[in-house]
Amino acid sequence: MKLDLDLLVMRLILEQEGTVLPPASCNEYLINHVFLPLLRGESVPFRAIDYNAFDADDIWALAEYNDTVYQIAHALGQTAERIGAIAPVARSTRHYC
Repeated sequence: MKLDLDLLVMRLILEQEGTVLPPASCNEYLINHVFLPLLRGESVPFRAIDYNAFDADDIWALAEYNDTVYQIAHALGQTAERIGAIAPVARSTRHYC
């Protein structure tokens, strides 16, 4: 497998800074007060959750969103592993000094 590093660098330079998470299609309270803090490794005590701010359907929507985020993270991890497994190829001449 060949990897065009120049193209990769150019595409990374052109990307806009922002979140890598897809837009959430579920309850905003659950996203902001439960999902994102847990994703950052913060603790979310049960007593701190406002259970009146969402219903059971919102929990299922959050579970589906979590699955989507997990699939994206898994795909990125696999891509990083593939890139890391590419053996470097020696060039016959130096291209930099």
